[in-house]
Order: sequence, then structure tokens, then C-alpha cells
Amino acid sequence: MGRAYDLIIIGGGPGGYVAAIRAGQLGLSVALVEKEKTGGTCLHRGCIPTKALIHSASLYREIKESEKYGILASPRIDMASIHKRKAAVVDRLHRGILYLLKKNHVEVIQGEGKLLPGNGEKYKVQVFKDDKEVTELEGEHIIIATGSRPLIPSWCHYDGRLVMTSDDILNLQDVPESLVIIGGGPIGLEFAYLFRVFGAEITVVEMKETVLPGGEEDVCKALQRSLKKQGIEILTSTSVNEITTREGQVYVTVREGESTRTIQAKGALIATGRRPCTEAIDPQALGIDMEGPFIKTNKYRETTAPRIFAIGDVTGPPLLAHKASYEGIIAVEAIAGKEPSPYNPRIIPGVTYTYPQVAFIGLTGKQAMAE
Repeated sequence: MGRAYDLIIIGGGPGGYVAAIRAGQLGLSVALVEKEKTGGTCLHRGCIPTKALIHSASLYREIKESEKYGILASPRIDMASIHKRKAAVVDRLHRGILYLLKKNHVEVIQGEGKLLPGNGEKYKVQVFKDDKEVTELEGEHIIIATGSRPLIPSWCHYDGRLVMTSDDILNLQDVPESLVIIGGGPIGLEFAYLFRVFGAEITVVEMKETVLPGGEEDVCKALQRSLKKQGIEILTSTSVNEITTREGQVYVTVREGESTRTIQAKGALIATGRRPCTEAIDPQALGIDMEGPFIKTNKYRETTAPRIFAIGDVTGPPLLAHKASYEGIIAVEAIAGKEPSPYNPRIIPGVTYTYPQVAFIGLTGKQAMAE
């Protein structure tokens, strides 16, 4: 018989840890199962380290442009110090999360969780380390908050060194002379801006007609013009046929209409999206319906299996940290019988931290007209 809890949360990212803290505040007994560090992708490999780097880049850009305001300066980039500050920011926030979990009586269990079918009243979660089971837990309610990982297309020769994902590029100790970024969404554009400020030659390749596809068209076009003025080459309506590496160089073959050409660069970033991490569940055995690769949920984030909830990236777009936190609070309050306001995707903002910054919320003009 495993240890029993009111709620077991699998995944300690911004959805899981926020849900755990709220559950603790509401008096539920909570176990949070996390295979790496609490904070998830957002804190350790996404939002927070990226924004720390972008803040350094923005400060560097402002100092370089300060002469027009009558301030003379000659800044230099010290990437080692920039990374040191980034690590310090992440560490401070990580320790803050651990403090809040402890304060709210959440038991954090290190390991990879595997959810088993229930017996009508309880579900079991096996926890593994190094492929060996270390403990088994029982929970009346479950929240799946296992997040997502970068999507690596089949046409890409990925090596993590020359051809990188957003996880890999965060640890670059030197600024590459040139970089091809595949994907003109928020992740791709933020790294395009960041490394362009630091001096790299940047090419962004986007399949759709504008960057930030799905956003307000006029805003997307305005941002695209601004980024081009900053020296970023942007190829829209362009697909990638192949990425190969040879002798320390990356070769990206792209198709624009009927013509094909190859772009040579010192590195390539794959920013074509993310895929959900659903290894913790067997949907068919648990009775969980899926929508494509994502877990189907209702307005309170409950799945088609009783008392199993899912939040964050595993439930589908938008794949945003604050959306996961929002869903986590809704799910926990529903579990605790608090009758929360139902999930409303239209009130979730999205921000791209380029220069200028861009934010969206609600419907686009086209969507409003269609409705």
C-alpha cells in the first residue's frame, strides 16, 4: 500500500507547482512528482533564462544607442557574466518555489511518475528513478502537468551543437557569427532579436505569410518591418527541405515558391513548435480521450477519466506558462469544491519579447468578423 494523498500532481512546472501551492492553501494533502527540478521548462530552459538574456541584450542595445541622447559609452559583451547572472536569477526563483511548496505542506517527490488505472476510489502513481521504481503513491485525484519538449522535424540533422533546440541554445557560451532560425513564432523571434543585438547575422525562415502566424495581421507586419530594419533577414512563405552539417557549418535548404536555395551558417535553431510529454499515462487503459497528441479536458480541466485532470502544454495551445498556472488553479479549486470560473482561453495574453515588444489577447480582427 502506497502513501495516500488527496491529490497527486505529476509534473512540477508552472502548472504543477502553482496547482500544488493552491491545493496546500485549501487544505488538501498533496504530493508533487517531478523528475528534474521544480519550475519546469519555464524556469530552467524557457521563459526565465530567455528573459534574463534578453534583458542583458536590451540593456546593451540601449547603451549602444545612448549617443543620440548625449551619453557617450562603448559597451562590450561578456557572455560568461551574462550567463552567470542568468543562472543566479534561475537559482533564486527555484529556491523561492521550494520555499513556497514547503510552506504550504506540499511533499515534493523526485522521480518520473507513471499513472496506473484506479480501483474506483484511488489511483496509483509509480515513481521511478533510473528506470527503477522507488515508491508507489495513492491519490484520490490526479493532475497531469507533464509539459512539453521541443519538436525536432524528421528533415533535420539534429546534433544539439550546430543544430539546436531552444534548450540547447540557452547554453551557448559564444555568439555565433551567423544563425538560421527555423520558425517565426515567439520563441524563434526572441532568439533572433537576442542574437542580432549581440552581433550575429540572423535569418528567420517561416512557412506562413507573416511572423507570429495567427496573430493580428497588421501588428505582425509592423513587427516584421521593424525586425528587418534591425538587420534580421526574414523569409516568409518559405519551407525547409533539409538541414545538414559539414565541417563546422550548417546548410539549410529552403524552398521559396518554385525556387530552392541553400543557406550556410554557423548554427541553426529549430523553433518549429513543441510536443506534449504524455509518457506518464496510457490513455486507453485510463479512459482518457485525446485530441490529436493532446489530452482532452472540460472547462474545469478534468479529463474523460473521473478525478483525473490535465493542465498546461499537455492540453494543447497556447503553450504558455501562465496559461498552465491559470489552469492549475481552476483544476484545484474544482477538486476542492470551490466552483471556480470555467477556463476561458480568450483572456490569456501572449507576449513576444522582441524590440518592440508585442502582446495579444482575445480575438483578432479576422476572428471577430468571422463570429
